[in-house]
Amino acid sequence: MDDAPAAQNLICPYCGTQQPPSTECRACHGRFDQWSLSATLDDMGAWYLRDSKKPHFVGYSYRAIAAAIRAKEIGRDAIVRGPTTRQLWTVARRAPGIAHLFGRCFACQAPVSESSPCCDSCGAAPPPAPERNFLGLPPVARTAAPAGARSDLSAFVEDSSVLLIRVEPVAAPALPPTLQTGTPPAPDAAAPQVGPAHAGLAARARALERTNRLLFGLAVISFLVAVGLVVVLVGVRERHRAETEQRVAEALKSMRGEFERRTPVVVTPKAELPPMPQPPAAQPGVGEPVTPAVP
Repeated sequence: MDDAPAAQNLICPYCGTQQPPSTECRACHGRFDQWSLSATLDDMGAWYLRDSKKPHFVGYSYRAIAAAIRAKEIGRDAIVRGPTTRQLWTVARRAPGIAHLFGRCFACQAPVSESSPCCDSCGAAPPPAPERNFLGLPPVARTAAPAGARSDLSAFVEDSSVLLIRVEPVAAPALPPTLQTGTPPAPDAAAPQVGPAHAGLAARARALERTNRLLFGLAVISFLVAVGLVVVLVGVRERHRAETEQRVAEALKSMRGEFERRTPVVVTPKAELPPMPQPPAAQPGVGEPVTPAVP
C-alpha cells in the first residue's frame, strides 16, 4: 500500500464533486472544457432551484430560469429563491418576478399574462429582476467552440486549482480507450455545446416527465377504480331497493290474509218459524152473560 503511486482527484467547478480526472463530471454531467464553462458562466445567476439530487449546483440567471419556465422544465410548485425573495425559499408561483411567467399574480394568485404582469385584481406589479446580481461573474460572452477544438482539462483553469494529490490510491472507473491512451476524442463540430446548466435542466425535465407519467397512470387507475365502485354501489342499491319492495309486498299480502281470516262471518238462519196458533171455534151460548141461579 505504501509503494502505490499517488492518485489525482478532480473537483468539479460546477457542483464540487470529487472524482478522478475525466472530461465530464460524473455527478452533474458538466463538461470540463472552455466553452462549457463559458456557457455555464453566462447562465449563472442568483436564482436557485431546490434539487435534493444536486444540492450544490450553480444558480441560474433570470434569463436562464425564465427560459426553463417557458420550456416547462420548472413547474409553478417548484421551490426557488432569488433576489426578489430575499434569497428565502418559496414556491415559484409566489416568487415576485417569475410568478407572472406561470400566469399568476405573486401576491393574490389572480390570473395575469406574461405581457401584462401587473395584476388587475390587487394592483401588484413584479419588481425588476437584475441580470447578474453582482455575483462577481464575468460579462456575458456568447462564444462557440471552434471546429476541431480540444477539451483538455487545463483549457479553462490551472490544474493546481482543481486537482488534489492524495497518497492513497482509489480504484478509478474504467475509462474509454481513447482516454486510457491519453488522446481525448475531438468533439464533433456540428454538435451544439451544451453546458452543465442545460444538462441539469434536461435531466430534471426527464425526471419530471417520468413523474408526470407515473402520476397520470395513477390518476387513470384511480378513475377506473372510482367508476367501478360507483357502478357496484348503484347495483347494490338497486338490488336492496328491489328486495325491500318485495318484502313490503309480501308483508301487505300476509296482513290482508290474516285480516280476512279473523273477520266474523254472519250466517243468516234459514229455519222456518212455526205457524201461528189459530183461535178456538165459538161454542153456542158462549159469550152470552151467564145469570147465576138464585136458590
